[in-house]
Amino acid sequence: MKEHTRRPPENQAAEVSVLGSMMINNAMIAPIKAIVGPEHFCSPRHRVIFEGMCAVDGAGSPVDLVTLQAHLQARESLEAVGGVDYLMCIVEAVPAAAAGEHYALLVRKAADKRSLLLATEVAMRDLFDGGKEVEAVASELQIAITGACAPAEAELIPLRDALKTMIDEADRVIKHGETPAIKTGMSEIDNLTGGMAKGEQVILAGRPSMGKSTLALNIATNVAQSGTGALFISMEMLAVNLATNCQARYSGLNRHEIYTRAMTEENQKALADAVSFCTDMPLYIVEMSYMNVEKIRAMYHTASRKHKIGLIVIDFIQLMEMVKAENNNLRVGHTSKALMLMGRDLGVATLLLSQLKRGDSRYGSKPPQMSDLRDSGELEQNAFQVWMIDRPNMGLDEDDRASIQEKGGTGLDNYAHIHVRKNRSGPTGRVRIEWDASRMLFGRDE
Repeated sequence: MKEHTRRPPENQAAEVSVLGSMMINNAMIAPIKAIVGPEHFCSPRHRVIFEGMCAVDGAGSPVDLVTLQAHLQARESLEAVGGVDYLMCIVEAVPAAAAGEHYALLVRKAADKRSLLLATEVAMRDLFDGGKEVEAVASELQIAITGACAPAEAELIPLRDALKTMIDEADRVIKHGETPAIKTGMSEIDNLTGGMAKGEQVILAGRPSMGKSTLALNIATNVAQSGTGALFISMEMLAVNLATNCQARYSGLNRHEIYTRAMTEENQKALADAVSFCTDMPLYIVEMSYMNVEKIRAMYHTASRKHKIGLIVIDFIQLMEMVKAENNNLRVGHTSKALMLMGRDLGVATLLLSQLKRGDSRYGSKPPQMSDLRDSGELEQNAFQVWMIDRPNMGLDEDDRASIQEKGGTGLDNYAHIHVRKNRSGPTGRVRIEWDASRMLFGRDE
């Protein structure tokens, strides 16, 4: 079969017209730069000329034949782009300098086509070679498609439009009780924080064994029970263990009771009823030792084909595959920022679990602080909210418990404190929620 070589999509006339518009009418420079960059020009010399114009403009000088020629000569690139004659041809070839933005959109459209074609070729090569997982290839291709379909111009949103959106959301809350945020299902937390807003990242941090994963699973279950899909990325616990904890909430049966032959008929019925209740919840679990942002995005798209996803839980960030950086703080910071951008792009709330530095967890010790965030880096900066879980009575021996009870305290490990250390949209503070170890449940079934 005869192969036909096709030229990549390009629009040389539009590229020339963009450059000419910028030289003839400097007022076009800013709006054109908002649409295209050097990378969007197919012609290498057009790319160099565009970069030269931006440099001259950035230095505060007018962009014309004289200043551009001087700039290119100083960098010994004038002859490479065709000399002064070609620069003059560019100016003379512009049909209408006032239409610079239109020409820029044509250039951007051709560039997006090239980008999408390249991504498709790379995806085909990776699939044929077999060197990458299918999910990673699909995620990279999805990112390329999203980029090609994104508007070329950054949208200018008038304040009045943003205010109208805010009023509409407030109206839905007042009239129908509908809120734009994802509720945790725990009134104590929701009343203080307002819930988890779509596109925003919430950090849930705690020391080992405090119950971060269980609390996150409770929240994901509550969200799924309300009808909103939830995706739980588990890099520590197996899906079967999470399922065991999930059903314990409704059956009251722990792992030991389920996996022994001493199950009574009553227990068997309770287990069957719990499984039946949980079966149709739109809660999807991914168990994998190492995950990266691209894989999480790919799993989101897979889950979204089954049900609309509103919440992604990631347990936990220190176990993720991270980009190379000078130190662990920067690696965690870069990863949390990538996850924040992913959540904003997908329009989902992200609940990101994080370890706290090991500290004194004895009764009466200082509650966890922001400075206790392990490998914090930019972690707290990228988060919209930061929650920290603390169970003050966890691990007390009988003598300590008795001493606390003598002083009027309970001494029982039946509650937890959630410290809201950061909340960009509301107050911070501390709330107390119940803890039922037999049901693996924080809060109450409301």
